[in-house]
Amino acid sequence: MSEGILGHDTTLVGSASGPVGNIVSFGGSGRVRDAVEKTTVESTDKCKEYFAGLLDEGELTAELNYDGADGSTANALNIALQSGDEETWTVTLADLSSFSCLGFINNLGIPSFGAPGDKVSQSLSIKLSGKGTFKDVAPA
Repeated sequence: MSEGILGHDTTLVGSASGPVGNIVSFGGSGRVRDAVEKTTVESTDKCKEYFAGLLDEGELTAELNYDGADGSTANALNIALQSGDEETWTVTLADLSSFSCLGFINNLGIPSFGAPGDKVSQSLSIKLSGKGTFKDVAPA
């Protein structure tokens, strides 16, 4: 029987940017493999035919509580966005399973809020590049 795990204690760390703090929600677009069409006029039964194309690791996305007074997260993310440099991003879950991949920040939202009494939040997107590595942790 699957018991699952909580998202609490999940971390996101960039090899150059360091740990990303104040994560409220976290996700990703998922891994996608292109389908390359190979249909010809001789294809059987007038059906399209395909072969597996390139794999795209997708994007990591996060919503953050903005804290400019903290400085480290806000400044590091802005510096990484401006540089455009790839770095290794590692997601580690509470059970110590992890996913790592090269990537670069391709979107860092302007700190915003919905109403004067709301918290200030900031969105983050990291475009992944190349092949990622999963490390599952077997239960004890």
